[in-house]
Amino acid sequence: MLRFYTSQQETRSVYILLTRSDTYFSKLIHKVTAEEYTHVSIALDPTLRHFYSFGRKSDIFMFPAGFVRETLQSGVFGRFQEMPCALYELQVPVAVYETIAQRITQMQHSADAYHYNCLGVLLCKLDFAFQRQYHYFCSQFVADLLQQSGAIEFEKAASLIQPGDFLRLPQLQLYYQGQLGQLPQAT
Repeated sequence: MLRFYTSQQETRSVYILLTRSDTYFSKLIHKVTAEEYTHVSIALDPTLRHFYSFGRKSDIFMFPAGFVRETLQSGVFGRFQEMPCALYELQVPVAVYETIAQRITQMQHSADAYHYNCLGVLLCKLDFAFQRQYHYFCSQFVADLLQQSGAIEFEKAASLIQPGDFLRLPQLQLYYQGQLGQLPQAT
């Protein structure tokens, strides 16, 4: 069941960034899924200064991986400025926005407890819902964050959500599509 909010409520924007880098893991996911995008991140600030997701902590090595704060100028984003991306905006009630912000802050304070859900990525492709405490992959994290806050109700478990599923959410409004390096000029 999809939840929509009336325009009478005060809202704030949440931003969902879909990307496909030129890393080996991204290429593998792209080959297996045939989806246009292989990674998803979330931002709360309209300046798009920080995005939050689960992924590699190094711009060179795949591991270690876990909860990450990404910026457009550094890390994988900084290395692959020509990667395709799509930025979507989601309007949510202020209370939902604050719930999302609080959960991200809590996760930042205990970031070392969170790990990348490698097994979950494999099981997701096999359509087997599998949730491990403190383990997420990128789309699972963003879906869980949106669902637990009440922003969006997905029709399947967060552990089955893939980056391409965000393209099919009617609540998201396309804000920008093109090369990542051009994104700051579009905001």
